[in-house]
Amino acid sequence: MSGRGFFGIRRDSEEPSFDPFTSVAFCIMSNHFHILMKSEEDHSKIMKLINWRYSDYYLKLYRHVGRIYQRHYYSKQVCHPAALLIVSRYIHRNPVETSR
Repeated sequence: MSGRGFFGIRRDSEEPSFDPFTSVAFCIMSNHFHILMKSEEDHSKIMKLINWRYSDYYLKLYRHVGRIYQRHYYSKQVCHPAALLIVSRYIHRNPVETSR
């Protein structure tokens, strides 16, 4: 049996599963997204790959020409368990808070 990883890279079932990050929390909104990830890799490279894959998908789906992102992404390292909970809560509550 074979499958595709998060980035569409084909792999056989005997191969170890590898994506360059683990998603801890995420939220996809109509005009932006939030992702809390854990990785040993360079986050800027991961975000570049995520944004490139999504842009490619969006441009093909909607036959859009031009930029789809207004600005560069924002990132910050979370070093403390309490901060991890705060960031995760923010991500999960974002749709609720913005709909008010």
